[in-house]
Amino acid sequence: MSIKAYLKDIQRSWDTYGKEDPMWAILVDPQKANNRWDESEFFRTGENVAQEVMRWSDRLGVPSTRAVFLDFGCGIGRLTQAFAHYFDKCVGVDIAPSMVARAKQCNKHGSRVTYLVNDSDDLSRFKPNSIDMIYTEYVLQHMHPEASLKYIAEMIRILKPNGLLSFHLPSCLATFTYPDDGLSAAIEISGESFIAHAGNVVSIPLVIKNTGSHAWIMDESANTPKTPLRVTNHWHNVVTKEWLLVHHHQTIPDTVRPGEDFRMDYELHIPGDAGHYIAIFDLMDFNGRTFSDRGGQVYAVEVEVKHDAQPQKKITEEGAVDDAYRPKMEMHAVSTAEVTQLITSSGGRLLEVETREQKPGDNGWARYFVSKDE
Repeated sequence: MSIKAYLKDIQRSWDTYGKEDPMWAILVDPQKANNRWDESEFFRTGENVAQEVMRWSDRLGVPSTRAVFLDFGCGIGRLTQAFAHYFDKCVGVDIAPSMVARAKQCNKHGSRVTYLVNDSDDLSRFKPNSIDMIYTEYVLQHMHPEASLKYIAEMIRILKPNGLLSFHLPSCLATFTYPDDGLSAAIEISGESFIAHAGNVVSIPLVIKNTGSHAWIMDESANTPKTPLRVTNHWHNVVTKEWLLVHHHQTIPDTVRPGEDFRMDYELHIPGDAGHYIAIFDLMDFNGRTFSDRGGQVYAVEVEVKHDAQPQKKITEEGAVDDAYRPKMEMHAVSTAEVTQLITSSGGRLLEVETREQKPGDNGWARYFVSKDE
């Protein structure tokens, strides 16, 4: 697949996230999923980041001027809005039209802030040596290195001499170790069947019990890796025999020890076509392996899907998401040695690298600070 075709696929996923739950997709927090982020709190996190980065900027002595700031992968403008307090003009670019549309709605700085959709595999809309500072956080890891490294080289190209480029990129990915046995669950669903309307999102109360011998999601203080799990569902069309796999998932937000149970309101996305379906519920680890893969049970409920001219939940003004499609959030890492080599070969000058040692169940992180000579 070419980079351009690959980015089209990435765009589709992030445009879906932008329609469904943009703030959670930008700052993933299990307790904030399903549009539970408070917008003011969300944007305050951007202000905290901007203050921290500008302290680095002052200490490093770059950029030499503060005319233009670029937020690469701006989402709904969490960081663009914050950096507008420090620069004459701020530009946010994102691959997802839905994110950019929401960012424009949230803009509080008028014409000083501009948001653009950038779905090309370069930054050719910007002239060389034209941006004083470029910042991107929690963006590059969501694309294959073939694309992310090209964007880094492009950022260096458009950076002004004595400017500052700073970006996050994992140096190594988290690994979650799950036992091959001792993982099982019982899922209680109210009723054996129900009627729903095509394209709706229905909240389904589930009671889930840990019937195995291992805790789900270890304590922060434990010496073992956190092992986050997700509740997921598949759809099976009884008539056409079609499967819609991993149609949706929600992260279990709390520790659940053996014998304990918890209640979850699961957001069940009803297929877009009417028909006779079976909704199948399972648990899945962050490596994509389900409990049923290990020999566990699945739990099912019959759903009669009827046509509905006016769905109960319209996700955005632009229209509802294609229910047969579920977005994916990729995660990639690039070694610090490879990134450092790219910076040098692209004409950049590495000022500092802030690293975070990898802990069990977490990524190893690096934040790079780059400038460019005259």
